Amino acid sequence: MNQTTMNCTKCGEQIGVWETFCGACNFPVKQMLKSNAMNKPHHQTAIHASEPIKDKVTLTTIIGVCGVLAVVGVVLFSIIGNDGNRYDPTPIVLAPTNAPEPTPEPTLALMPTLTPPTIAPPTIVPSPVEPEPMIEEESGGITLRVEEQRIRVEEQRIIFTDMQHLSAEMQRAIMTLATQGIISGTAPGRFNPDATISRAEFARIITGMLGIFDPNAASEFEDVRRTDWFFGAVGSAYRHGLMTGTSPTTFSPNDVITRHYLAVVSARVLMLELGIRMPADPDAVLQTFTDSDSLEAWSVGYLALATRHNLVGPREDGSFSPNELMTRGDAALILYRLYLRLW
Repeated sequence: MNQTTMNCTKCGEQIGVWETFCGACNFPVKQMLKSNAMNKPHHQTAIHASEPIKDKVTLTTIIGVCGVLAVVGVVLFSIIGNDGNRYDPTPIVLAPTNAPEPTPEPTLALMPTLTPPTIAPPTIVPSPVEPEPMIEEESGGITLRVEEQRIRVEEQRIIFTDMQHLSAEMQRAIMTLATQGIISGTAPGRFNPDATISRAEFARIITGMLGIFDPNAASEFEDVRRTDWFFGAVGSAYRHGLMTGTSPTTFSPNDVITRHYLAVVSARVLMLELGIRMPADPDAVLQTFTDSDSLEAWSVGYLALATRHNLVGPREDGSFSPNELMTRGDAALILYRLYLRLW
């Protein structure tokens, strides 16, 4: 039978085992139980399942340990699984047996791969080999033609009908300069090579040829007004040191240019554009002319330079003829020779 009462180990009063203290002496019942258990034989101290355990501390400890073991077991089972495999955290959703089959998601058809079209390189068919560039002279005019592989450049054909009596060199000079836009005719099909050329006209041609023409260039000459067509030409030639006046205040734009002065200006162009110096002994160069003693002293260096570079030469009688009035044909010939030296 279960023991429900006991005697107090201090005062001997009979008390129930469920009480906490002795009613007579207030001695703790827990300490009485502990003393009785130590005094009992070893086989009597075992706790039987049928005996009620009233020790609250012991129950709490046992329940806590069991709870910890249960939690550890659940965690280990969740991680390892019942089949020894690693735990997969993805939830498993079981569909009811009578649920309809899921509709498969539509698949997107891939666009076909587009292959860029193959562009064949252009086939170049070489043209037949043509002769070297040549100059054809026909009826007082010339045609400059250059032909290369698949490229043909034909310069504008200009024919003047009034220069058949000129030398071949002068005709070539006129046509080359006209083709380059340096000079022009006086009328359609006419160059008028025997007409004289003025100082103003030559100033306009030489500044245009060198690319230094400025329509607003001013000068100090009283006979050159801003309203004159040659205003910028005279000013440009004067500014670059190519031409000077016939006096400190006059340019004499309408005077015909002389052979002497045309040679001087051409020599100045060589000095300006190419940096060529005057000959050290100009008299030795000019002695080839029969009238070299009549040449003005200030100009012999320029004339010797123009002569050495074949811009001018003796006339048929061997003279220089410095005061000879220049024609349009004469000016074109000297400018052509200068053009070949520069370009």
